[in-house]
Amino acid sequence: MQALFIVGFWNSGTTLLTRLLKQHPDLRLRKAAFKPNLEERKTRKILWKLGTDYHDFTNMADVVTDGFIHHPEPNLSDKDVAYFQKAFHRAFGVPDDKMLLLKQPYLFYMPKTLDKFMEFDEVKYVIILRNGYSQAASKDYWKTETHNPEEKLYVRAGFWKRSMEFFYTHWAARPDVFTLRYENLCTYTNRSVEAVCEFAGLDFEKLRPSMPDDLKIRLDKWEQLPDSYKANMHDKIQDMVERVDADYPVW
Repeated sequence: MQALFIVGFWNSGTTLLTRLLKQHPDLRLRKAAFKPNLEERKTRKILWKLGTDYHDFTNMADVVTDGFIHHPEPNLSDKDVAYFQKAFHRAFGVPDDKMLLLKQPYLFYMPKTLDKFMEFDEVKYVIILRNGYSQAASKDYWKTETHNPEEKLYVRAGFWKRSMEFFYTHWAARPDVFTLRYENLCTYTNRSVEAVCEFAGLDFEKLRPSMPDDLKIRLDKWEQLPDSYKANMHDKIQDMVERVDADYPVW
């Protein structure tokens, strides 16, 4: 089976890219209407059968402090892998003339396991990187913290930095990975999606009629932060922001 997996960090534009690509007639997104993240929940149910799960990052602080040493990939037997492959194909199989489109951000943190599961399939991966400042502030999760919400924002920023370290270690050099900037996807939507199609071996012209005009980068959450918060976030992640910008520049 041919597949295109979008496994980038969550809140980085994975849903946006999926929405744009799913109109391509050669892609098949196995997703039920009115059931958001159905594909993630289906995969998770298969993992549960094997006694494992996506990593639980409810407490991001331990990742900021220690990296991902407390979140190792599962140790699965050959029998487990065979079960996953069979169950996955039953849940997500597509006709031979189609390519499966799947959004699975949590599998970003399970590359070795994913390689085992998809050993007999022809899979390509798209990872979306977003500026760490706007990434950390993109949702208001940190504001729900009753005690020191500012610190929760900094933890989110630190988790982004650790995730980018993980990206460079496990994904960046792989030939089956296409890395896309969220900022470029928004500012140069057609150009970005055309590049993804070229990487995946898809004819962009089949998609062009359904493509929107270029979109707007969502920076409002970052721009609304107090200057003192912004300064502290600069101190914590500026080095990684500069590295990502240098290696994967915004056009």
